[in-house]
Amino acid sequence: MNSSMNHSSAQAPGLQAQVLCRRYCGRVKRSLFCPAALRRPVLSQLEESVLLYLEEHPRAGMNELCAHFGTPKAFAANVLENMEGEQLHRQLTRYRWRRVLAAMLVALALAYGVFYCARLAIDYICYPGYGNLSSIEEDTRPLPTTSPIGE
Repeated sequence: MNSSMNHSSAQAPGLQAQVLCRRYCGRVKRSLFCPAALRRPVLSQLEESVLLYLEEHPRAGMNELCAHFGTPKAFAANVLENMEGEQLHRQLTRYRWRRVLAAMLVALALAYGVFYCARLAIDYICYPGYGNLSSIEEDTRPLPTTSPIGE
């Protein structure tokens, strides 16, 4: 019974460290305004560093993390300042092209919808009875028995 108590008490600090790490990294993530491709490696490395720090300092809390790593906003600002300009520019340019392409596709879809509605309106005005299906009569003639191609 004593060994199970030791095991559960040893597990609790590890769980608390993970919760504290998630909380700190989540705050950094919310403050880190950059594409996910750049954000993921930074957050992964930060998570490892925070967990390692919490293993070495098991009684540390959020205040100690902020004192050691900086506040989440300050950490995020520092990361963005230290990113290579070319790498950041490349990522942002790639995402800009995606946004431009998406905007062009939306504009084309809207233009097609306007054109289609305008065409329907013109057909309705120029050709009275264009959309009236009540004037269609049923064809009661017998089906042809010979093929016109075979003749």
